[in-house]
Formats: sequence, C-alpha cells, structure tokens
Amino acid sequence: MSTDQARETMRAYADALLARADFGRYFARDIELEVMGTGQQARGAEAAEQTIRFLHEVAFDARPEIAKLMVDESGAALEAVFVGRHVGEFAGVAATDNAVRVPYSVFYDISNGAITAPEPTFEAWGQCRSTSQSSEAAQLSASAQISAATNARSAGSHSRLK
Repeated sequence: MSTDQARETMRAYADALLARADFGRYFARDIELEVMGTGQQARGAEAAEQTIRFLHEVAFDARPEIAKLMVDESGAALEAVFVGRHVGEFAGVAATDNAVRVPYSVFYDISNGAITAPEPTFEAWGQCRSTSQSSEAAQLSASAQISAATNARSAGSHSRLK
C-alpha cells in the first residue's frame, strides 16, 4: 500500500470519527484494540468501534483535537487531545459533568486500506479522576506522561514512521 493510500485511509477514518459516523468501516475484521492506561480491550471491528464509541459518546461527550498526524505506507502516528465532558461512568467513577482535556497518542498499523492495530495510549486517564490537582497542573502532568510514552514507543517497533 502506498503512503498516499494510507493517508487517505487515516483522513477518512478521522473524518468519520469526528462526525460520529461509521468509522468502524475503516477497521480490519480481525482488528485488535487495547486502550493503554484504561485496561480496555476489544477484538474485531464491531467491538473496537463500540469501545471507541463508549469513550467518545457514553463515558464522555468528547472529540479529539488532532495536533499531529504522520503517515507512511504501513502505519500512522497521531498526537491529539481528548476534549469533552465526563457524562457517564468511567473507571468506577460516576459522571461528574467535569470538562476533560487529556493528551494522547495512537500508533496505527494499516494494511490493505484497513486499520489493523491501533494502539492508543492514555497514560493520563488518572487525571480525569483527580479533583485535588489544578487543571493546569493536571494538563502538564498528563502531557509529560504522554510524551514519555510516545518517546518510549517511538524507540520501539514503530520507529519506521517518517
């Protein structure tokens, strides 16, 4: 698959995710999703889509603010901020209606025009539950955690990204 094809897959997926449309159609049937930092896992396109919808539409009313996207012929790396409100139970915490801004990264494997292995890292989910920290301190701490996770990941198997 060419870099242009992979970029188009990611663009279409991101557009569908932002519109809360059928973004699951960009997943391979045998996709495996593990949301690092939350313990959530899913196997299969429908289960992966439902896991992502749970985060964006059930536990939170949130959307990603995409900061950076890098793509090559076999994958992509995304840096974003999960922005919204805590509207449903998450990680044992009842809805608070608090605003959330959680930086995160996702590494995607793409094959034959389909996302096969997204690896989102939300190392800072604990900040969503913290009410004792100021929002600025929580965002700085979250940013540091995401940067460390991203740097560690970049040095590993996903160093192929350009």
